[in-house]
Amino acid sequence: MDFKYLSVLNEENVFPAAIDFVTQQLPPNRNAIENDTGFRQQLYLKMGDYGIMGMAGPKPYGSVFSAQQIAVIFEEIAKVSVGLAISLAAHSICVYMIGCWGDETQKKRWLPELCRGKRMGTFSLTELRAGSDAQGLMTKAIRGQDGYTLRGCKTFVTNGSENTVNMVLARVSEPSHRKGAVSAFIVAGDELGMKVKPYVDKKVGFGSFPLALIVFSACLVPEDHRLGSEGKGLSLAMKALEFSKINLAAIAVGLATYAYEVAVTYAKKRKQFDRRIADFQAIQFMLADMHMAVKTARLLVRYTAEQRDTNCHESHESALAKCYATDVAMKVVTDASQILGGAGLLAYPLEKKLWEAKLLQIIEGTNQIQRMIVASAILK
Repeated sequence: MDFKYLSVLNEENVFPAAIDFVTQQLPPNRNAIENDTGFRQQLYLKMGDYGIMGMAGPKPYGSVFSAQQIAVIFEEIAKVSVGLAISLAAHSICVYMIGCWGDETQKKRWLPELCRGKRMGTFSLTELRAGSDAQGLMTKAIRGQDGYTLRGCKTFVTNGSENTVNMVLARVSEPSHRKGAVSAFIVAGDELGMKVKPYVDKKVGFGSFPLALIVFSACLVPEDHRLGSEGKGLSLAMKALEFSKINLAAIAVGLATYAYEVAVTYAKKRKQFDRRIADFQAIQFMLADMHMAVKTARLLVRYTAEQRDTNCHESHESALAKCYATDVAMKVVTDASQILGGAGLLAYPLEKKLWEAKLLQIIEGTNQIQRMIVASAILK
């Protein structure tokens, strides 16, 4: 199929076309996606043609997918490349925030390129001293006559080294340096006064997939680049993360499914003591537990997405889905590596999956934080 941009697609065909693309046309070799910048950028454009880059956005700029359909797309992409799925998840937060809380001028300026894959979105919240404690961020937005001047540093910015539109959270300060509340700002990746430093050698599990440190020295941001009201940035970010945690949970299900299928295939072929290892009850029980865990996680993710589609969603349910599904992914990948034995230590097919499963338990709020959110809701 050769579809053009979403605006000329029949709405009924958008989701089947997107699923066909991610299941049939994504390259099976993840190295081509994660280590080749030029290839990856062409892939983003192609994904834009199928509505995938704009699936978190509003009409007419973005997609027409439901939360359940978005979860399915993330799960399928993660089976091929968890790195690509995480990159898309970060991009989707930026698209979602502009789509929900941007004014019409901001939507018209930023969403067309983001939704077509011409630019990648980032969610720039984390700092050296502010991760799980989002209230602790120290990047400043100093108010002036011409807007705001950003000063500070953002770490572990997914997509930060791409051609980006950055959603930057910063604490507004008056010229007197009196600190105020946190606001959200839309900052193009080529603005003066910002320097991008890609992480290359320090990462594990993701090769050269785009992750960067962004330093703001004296980056001038016009007032009309502020998203929403002043001081409301953190609350908007938390609402966006409720949406994104469902997507991360779906990514975890895709990762767990891949690891489970690798383990089943290997157990059927590998022989020890003149028998397939799949014939040993110990292996059978491990595979059965993995199968049950993956199915349960998938059902929870789909249920949470359905609740969001029907406006029955409660904020802690995203945390619950993210925590459970990523814990399942960690357990399933670990057990799959055990079944593979020595082969489980090789770079292909599972070694990187162990690092990816661990990352999913950490990003967008560690699973300890997710448990705190769930506990607070049930004990309220």
